[in-house]
Amino acid sequence: MVYGARLESVCALKGTVGSNPTLTATPSFPIPRAWARGHERMAAAPTATSELRTVVAESKDYGIPVLVDFWAPWCGPCRALAPLLDTLAREQGKNLLILKVDVDAHPDAAKAYSVTALPTLVLFRDGEEAKRHVGAANLKALQAFIAPPTAPTSTS
Repeated sequence: MVYGARLESVCALKGTVGSNPTLTATPSFPIPRAWARGHERMAAAPTATSELRTVVAESKDYGIPVLVDFWAPWCGPCRALAPLLDTLAREQGKNLLILKVDVDAHPDAAKAYSVTALPTLVLFRDGEEAKRHVGAANLKALQAFIAPPTAPTSTS
């Protein structure tokens, strides 16, 4: 995992997409339109916020939840969470997209999603925020956090 000033996908890093190296992803499921755009076809240089919004919106077309990790290189709990997110990405494979947003490099994205503490994990389902977690967590807590909601059982 390369932690740079980019919005990065934890899964299968293979190439940079877009007119600036803000979003890096090549997942093993159908590539959303936002990732498939070539450099020459981008209308304007996108920001991390606009790319993040596009990826989240387009993920609903594929039924894939998106977990966004807002972090910073100087944040100890953020660095402790990184290997757990790598493990989660390997476990979930094509069932979950994990993105990382460096809030120092992209303060506009942190502001747009009302991130005031680090690390902050935001889970999106069907293009909408479903859950939010602030602070460090262990692997079991992360697995529970991303688990799909269960339908209430009816007792007859």
